[in-house]
Amino acid sequence: MATAVSIANQALGWLGAKPIISFDDPTTEASLIKANYDDIRDAVLEAHNWSFAIQWMGIPKLAN
Repeated sequence: MATAVSIANQALGWLGAKPIISFDDPTTEASLIKANYDDIRDAVLEAHNWSFAIQWMGIPKLAN
């Protein structure tokens, strides 16, 4: 399973930036990822009707 850091490193690689070890690294890359990762992740999840990101709930029965 992909971790947040591995996903961030893939994006950093596409941009030609250096990979990070954690979001708390003392680097510009890590500080930018830490500041933006949650918002970007949420935007990507909301941009499409992903089948894995749907929560199904049952409707409770009405009381008699």
